[in-house]
Amino acid sequence: MNWKGLIVLSLAVCIAGCGKNGNSGAKGEGLSADEEWHKGIAAAMEREDHAAALELIRPIADRGEADGQFFMGFMHYSGFGVAKDKAEAARWYRMAAKQGHAKAQANLGLMYHLGDGIDRNLEESIYLLRSAAEQRDSGAQFMLGLIYSRGEGVPKDPVQAYFWLNLAAEEGAPNAESFRNKLAGALSEEDIARAEEMARNWKAK
Repeated sequence: MNWKGLIVLSLAVCIAGCGKNGNSGAKGEGLSADEEWHKGIAAAMEREDHAAALELIRPIADRGEADGQFFMGFMHYSGFGVAKDKAEAARWYRMAAKQGHAKAQANLGLMYHLGDGIDRNLEESIYLLRSAAEQRDSGAQFMLGLIYSRGEGVPKDPVQAYFWLNLAAEEGAPNAESFRNKLAGALSEEDIARAEEMARNWKAK
């Protein structure tokens, strides 16, 4: 798989990773309102009832909550229940990203990296991906590893690349372990030890 193909795969993984990240309603009995909301969206998406999913998502997004904004970005990017519109997806992701939503930061960062529906901006891409990676988003960590291994928008740095790929592999990001192991073949034992020490220090924060 080529470089661009891997980025597209990473984007698909990040877009599909619609986990909880924020609050989305008042508390209730048993499951929280936030959990019930996510469960309802997951059920609607599983049965491909995109209109029902949007009925749950839109009021939360319009209320200014980051999770709702993220999901609106996801729906517009994918064309689920709305016209496929990557610029509109980026607009929603941007609103959620400004509130610190890791998945929105990761998805928007990848879109900036590819110039996918928006103007390519490597500086903004790396800023957003790093913000998401610092929140332990494995897709963003994986992408940073690839970016440092290639030197795209940053100085090429195999030790930084190994560091981020190592973190992503531990979080279960697809392909991260194989890329980390491949990169290890080009590093000295001292470089690998330094990257692993960086990872231990990072996780201890």
